[in-house]
Amino acid sequence: MKSLKLIGGIVVAGACTLASLPMAYAGPTLDAIKGRGMVVCGVNTGLAGFALPDREGNFKGLDADTCRAIAAAVLGRRHSSALPRCRPARSMC
Repeated sequence: MKSLKLIGGIVVAGACTLASLPMAYAGPTLDAIKGRGMVVCGVNTGLAGFALPDREGNFKGLDADTCRAIAAAVLGRRHSSALPRCRPARSMC
């Protein structure tokens, strides 16, 4: 019985602690992405399985899918992403 009260007390204390924490703020980068309405991800188009365009010019692969997933999570729209081509020697576009 004592252990049940202890566990209950821990749960209540944890809930109170979580309730008192301030709301998270992602910052100016996320605000800029939301303002632009599009996630821009640089992809290396030379690696099969990561980002290769199909016959219609749509990128397929892990990098392209990751960018689309981020756009869906941040903006709520899967197709709100741009995939500029990057040269392999460059780490940023």
